[in-house]
Amino acid sequence: FGRLTEAAPDLSARQSAVLNALRAKMDENKQVEAKAATLAEAAQIPLGSLHSVLGSLEKKRLIVNTRPGSPRAPAVYQVL
Repeated sequence: FGRLTEAAPDLSARQSAVLNALRAKMDENKQVEAKAATLAEAAQIPLGSLHSVLGSLEKKRLIVNTRPGSPRAPAVYQVL
């Protein structure tokens, strides 16, 4: 029970939504390959807000961006 609070320190509604979307899409290695628009839609947040939310989740050490997204390839995130 106490671990749940440790894993999600003071997350905003948007941060929680993005983290939940990532967790729902991750594979058995906790990797997520997703385009920004897909992730924003899954989290039900504006695409323009997604990058700042992802950055804040990285600062909180909940995710790591292991491959930045590009027009040709979706970004890859590691859920920690």
